[in-house]
Order: sequence, then C-alpha cells, then structure tokens
Amino acid sequence: MNLVELRNYIRDKKRVSLLDVSTHFHSEPQVVSGMLDIWLQKDKIISYTTKSAKCGGCCCCDPASNQIYEWNDPARSSADTSREYLSADRL
Repeated sequence: MNLVELRNYIRDKKRVSLLDVSTHFHSEPQVVSGMLDIWLQKDKIISYTTKSAKCGGCCCCDPASNQIYEWNDPARSSADTSREYLSADRL
C-alpha cells in the first residue's frame, strides 16, 4: 500500500472506517492510521469517530470500526454542485 493507493481507495468509497481500510490493504490499523495522518494534514480527508450503541454481544466494539474517514475534495464538490444547478435549470 502506498499513499496513492490509499487516496484512490478512500476517494472511490467516499466514506470508510479505519477497520475497512486496514482490512482491504491487509495492514495493521496503526500503520494505516499513520498514513491517513498525511492526508489529514493536507486536508484531503476528514476524520471523525462514531458512537455506536452496545450490541450486547461483547464488552466493546473495535475502536477501528468507529474511526471514520471521508474524502474531502472541495474542487470536486463545487463541480458536483454546479452540475446540480445546471440540471435544475433545464427542468
């Protein structure tokens, strides 16, 4: 796994958990987290933690499944928004 592969995976999936990424790339969550920090510093991804309710099956969930990453590409977002406005104008 390299930074470009990691970027492409997150960009394609749009929203992934740390557990998803580490499973996909067959890497430890700590290794993946270190690489994700680079994209966080560049403001290319957004990170947040979800609070999941206890399912009753165990004492706690894997913290890697609660850490979520989303691709943050303002240029792409504004292009998507522009397309929506253009489509609405044609109606």
